[in-house]
Amino acid sequence: MRKLLKRGEELLEKYQLCLLVAQILVLTGAMIFLARNRAMDWDEAYTFNMVSRHGFADMLRATAEDIHPPLYYIVLWLVGKMFGYKLFVMKLCTILFTVLTMLLGITLVRKNWGWKAAAFWNLAIGMGPFLLFYSLYIRMYSLSLFCVTFSALLAYEILKYNRRRDWVLFVISSLAGVYTHYFTAIPLAVIYAYLLIGILVSDRKRWQDFLWCCVATIVGYLPWISVVISTFTSSGVTKSGENFALDFRGMLGSFFGTGIEFSAYMPAVLMALGVIILFVDRNRYTLSEKMFLGMCVSNLWISYLLCRVVSSFSQHFWADRYILAAAGVTWLFLAIIFSRQGWKTYLACGVWLACMCWSSFGGVRHIELGTVDYLNDTYRILEQVRGEKQMIYNYETYDTLYSAHLPDQEFLWYSQVDFDSLEGDSIYMISWGGEWFDPDTIEKYNIRVEECGTMRFEEGMGGIKLLKLYFDN
Repeated sequence: MRKLLKRGEELLEKYQLCLLVAQILVLTGAMIFLARNRAMDWDEAYTFNMVSRHGFADMLRATAEDIHPPLYYIVLWLVGKMFGYKLFVMKLCTILFTVLTMLLGITLVRKNWGWKAAAFWNLAIGMGPFLLFYSLYIRMYSLSLFCVTFSALLAYEILKYNRRRDWVLFVISSLAGVYTHYFTAIPLAVIYAYLLIGILVSDRKRWQDFLWCCVATIVGYLPWISVVISTFTSSGVTKSGENFALDFRGMLGSFFGTGIEFSAYMPAVLMALGVIILFVDRNRYTLSEKMFLGMCVSNLWISYLLCRVVSSFSQHFWADRYILAAAGVTWLFLAIIFSRQGWKTYLACGVWLACMCWSSFGGVRHIELGTVDYLNDTYRILEQVRGEKQMIYNYETYDTLYSAHLPDQEFLWYSQVDFDSLEGDSIYMISWGGEWFDPDTIEKYNIRVEECGTMRFEEGMGGIKLLKLYFDN
């Protein structure tokens, strides 16, 4: 039996690269399988409209007015220019950044910590809770995950080899991160702090290299810094009555929750166990490894604390996904620690992770593909408005979502309609709660309402009615 196990381990070692490539292909195929639907939420519709309805210069101007930097939009715009501004193309582009992150697994992770760590980590990145959903989400989160993870691995390479190319790539990756999402600067700051401490501990003569790295990063961000200042000064007053208390339970639920009971706490328990193992087996790790693992396990928690402080000075709401970029190094800590244990422990952790990922896949499949039937019904109902030039809506800002599905129609806010021009005519309206015409307006213009169907555009947004309004005045 022992000989058989040893032979199996030898074969795995021999064909490790093939196995890791096959793993990435399977995970990529699973993500593409889930990306076949046409559902968008409001944020995704905003991205879709931003990229598909603007020229390059107009898109940059519009991005400057948004709360997020432009890099992700630029990439989508360029990809759309080549392959068409279609929802599926944008989802594939977002998936690509997750694939690039997994490629770090078979390169830098495998080189430094072996194929077992790479296999464990790639599974978490490709199908782990929270991460799988945002691999399909046409926003900037999968790109920010790649940038932060790549920066962390480059920082380790710098401390180990001190190659000029690693410094250059580190600056580029860091800049790409902060040009992707403002809050990405926080997990990146933790990585910069780790790099500085590592230099001071290992070779203080290199502090000048770190200084030039910081200068290059700051100079590289200067073109956008005025936009950052404008964003925070225009929304820099705390909302009245807003509760900014820390919610670690909610954060764990966001990052690690699946359909399995108490799943949100399992990785936290494993992280605590990993810290204990790191302390007990500290002689098995080099100083640079211990420092790197310390940065990995603490990054998420430090980022959450600092981001909540920063967000308390902004009027924009907080969402845990803003620090999704820190999840890569969190899972890397678990991958490195448990790949160093015996085969039994590694396999047990692997089976646990596989169960978590399968549950994650099932949940995302329900969210993504469960929309197919009701979206097909919605599009059948919307066939009635084909050829219409204008429509009315009554839920504030949701013209963003409606126009992504109906790009040929102009959407008018219900109270801004020129009722006099509609005398004896009719117009379609998408009604979802929100506002309604006052009784005087209804009586004056003798507005008659015909229900044309009930629709649903996304998972949490049902009961939307398509109405036809007749103005019989």
